[in-house]
Amino acid sequence: MTSIDIGLAPFATVYFGDGRPSVAGETDMAKGLFPPTPRTLQGAFRTRLLDDVGLQARAAEFVGPSANLPAGWAIRGPWLAEWTETAGDSGEVVCLERVQTWYAAPGFLLRPRSPGGLPQCLTPIRMDRGSQARGPDWDLQGTTAVVAPEAARFEPWTGYLSAATMSSLVRGRWPRDARFGELPSFVKLETRPGIAIDPATNRVQPGMLYARRHYRFGPASGFAGHFEGQLSEPLRSSALTAGACHLGGRARLVSLHEIRDWHHSVAALSSGAHLSELADAEDACVWLILTTPAFLKDPARPNLSVSHAGGALASVLAAAIAETRSLGGFSFEKRTSGPSRRYVMPGTCWLVQLRGGTPSDRLQILTGLHDAIAVGDDVADAGFGFGHTFVAQAAKELVEDS
Repeated sequence: MTSIDIGLAPFATVYFGDGRPSVAGETDMAKGLFPPTPRTLQGAFRTRLLDDVGLQARAAEFVGPSANLPAGWAIRGPWLAEWTETAGDSGEVVCLERVQTWYAAPGFLLRPRSPGGLPQCLTPIRMDRGSQARGPDWDLQGTTAVVAPEAARFEPWTGYLSAATMSSLVRGRWPRDARFGELPSFVKLETRPGIAIDPATNRVQPGMLYARRHYRFGPASGFAGHFEGQLSEPLRSSALTAGACHLGGRARLVSLHEIRDWHHSVAALSSGAHLSELADAEDACVWLILTTPAFLKDPARPNLSVSHAGGALASVLAAAIAETRSLGGFSFEKRTSGPSRRYVMPGTCWLVQLRGGTPSDRLQILTGLHDAIAVGDDVADAGFGFGHTFVAQAAKELVEDS
């Protein structure tokens, strides 16, 4: 069984489409999708494994059909990441260390419109049927709404949080030196203009101007992902941690490296050390934060991968949906684009309440939802890494974390 953490470092700017057509002359700005989805990552991994041994024509046999991974395979990511590079004697990068990941800011987080002060969280309130809201009430009986405190002074947070910030946030705290922004500091947005060429005449098509949003990564940064699965001979796991593969539009080159260890904040976030305290309180509420897209028939009330244990039951009370996007796929066999579906995007979060059972029962549910594939209505999507979530404390107010 192969289990590898992998870093992907782009050599140049990258662009990722979302499966929708972008026709020059009709689309002024092709925004694309950033960061890329798990489907982009799995395509890069599977293509690299095949290219390494020259088996592109036998893709389905060795790496599975386009719509499904081979049994036992699992891919996680991609997440934006920065790292420290360890070089060999000749100067080549041998591995990546202290890898720090970044995630879309959760929808319950609000930032002050004016400088200074702590961010605030969406506040659950109780609304009796047929009556007005009665104000903050953590009993949460009846119909629950989620509202912003002092909405005039706060606005929804857009952008990314580092694992260090996220590991504090899931505990209801906010680090004094929090790093945040529309994009992490190691990523820069570049708008690239272009013009369509007539393939028949190899000449410029009049009026066919377009522009795309490209992203340039700084040194020692890129994407982080994980691969797990049994590789059939002659596929080699070393292909995923050496050399280069293609990623995104125009098949941009990215170098592949083994992640030897993670930043301590990533380990702290993944450990779920905060979950036992959350499980102690009966009728406790938590936020479930989406970090990779999820296909959901009912985004407001998703089915949870773990919703009961012993006498405990988890139920979704409310949702803060970031946005939905149409995402397409690609068929290895037909070499054509697949159908598009609407996905809920990272940053979406759900207010979940746990009732009944023992603390151990509730902890079992929370553990199954944290750093796990917790939501999604397509079973095949789970293997690709869609629907990954973290569990966070539903704090009324954030406490500064020194």
